[in-house]
Amino acid sequence: VPVEKEINFTQKDKSWTRRFIGDDVYQFSETEINMDSRILASSANLNFTHTFNPQLAREVTVNADYYYHDSNDDNLTNIYSRTARSNDMSENSRHIVTDRDINIYSVKADYQSVIFNRYMLEAGAKWALSRTYNVTDHDEKATTMSFDNKFNYSEHVTAAYASFSGQFGPKVAAKFGVRAEYTASKGDWMSIGEVTKDSYLDFFPTAYIGYNTEKARLSLSYTRRINRPSYSQLNPTPVFIDADNYIVGNPELKPQYMDALQAIGGFGQHLQVVLMYAYSGGVVSQSPVFLEDGSEAFKWSNFGSISQPAAVVSVTELPFTKWLTWTANGTFAYAINKDKSTGYKQSAPVAQVYTCLTATLPKDWKIQLDLTAMTNVKQAYFKIHP
Repeated sequence: VPVEKEINFTQKDKSWTRRFIGDDVYQFSETEINMDSRILASSANLNFTHTFNPQLAREVTVNADYYYHDSNDDNLTNIYSRTARSNDMSENSRHIVTDRDINIYSVKADYQSVIFNRYMLEAGAKWALSRTYNVTDHDEKATTMSFDNKFNYSEHVTAAYASFSGQFGPKVAAKFGVRAEYTASKGDWMSIGEVTKDSYLDFFPTAYIGYNTEKARLSLSYTRRINRPSYSQLNPTPVFIDADNYIVGNPELKPQYMDALQAIGGFGQHLQVVLMYAYSGGVVSQSPVFLEDGSEAFKWSNFGSISQPAAVVSVTELPFTKWLTWTANGTFAYAINKDKSTGYKQSAPVAQVYTCLTATLPKDWKIQLDLTAMTNVKQAYFKIHP
């Protein structure tokens, strides 16, 4: 049962805020943050595998897992502020203590077998239950607001899948499958007197076809995936990042879905080209919310959609000499961010390049030189600098 402990301290001259009216600063703030975190975690697993027919790779595997997580975050923040017309600093102390218990149970069974002497059939089912209990106590001198928070959150996921794959000729391989998931969740947000319930059934198809020759490898694939919100993204307890600004979760947050279509061409031993298109709906992202007192909250929410056509070119371990090889890849995309509910839209090209030279020296020594570069990235409401 490992116990992890972490202590962080941020000096007040490293975390500061300036408030403006027009171009003039009217308030200065500095923040001293003391964070003491403790995590106690344990896990257990039972595994059973039975092989019915080794020649046909016919077997069944059953897994049962349990995970327990107990953590405590003790955050003491001292805030020093003054107006532009005064040299006298006022002091505020904010103390937030959070305790959380997480229990995760899961059972899954998988079956596989060769059928018709050349194809592989795989199928399985899984059930998982996660439960989170959270208590947050907030004490602060300079406000009557309370961020005390207590909630119970549980989530059931029941899933089943089947896939069929194999060689459909000397040069053609394919795989087709589908996974169905039913999710039911309940949040009892005791501090705000709300109970939220949600349930949904989703289907996630997968399709792949590949064509291989001695000189080239070609493939086309389609996948659909889900990204469920984490517990911290659902938690309505604010997490302060400086004197006035904080990140807060959203109990009404929905999952994010992504569809991806991808074509890959591999040529020789070293060159690969990828063309792809990805569409994400209900993107889980932070939305800035400006409050009346001049502070800013970053609230987790579902942004409309991000669509992105992209191309990736890769060169892997191309030999210049017997002792020098070159690896490089470049990603070139165009990101389109839209939110129909607000009429917001931003789009821009995106490029990221990585290159590496590796020199092999005597006695198994190597020297490696890496370079990474990235342009501006526009994602949801944010612009990330290069």
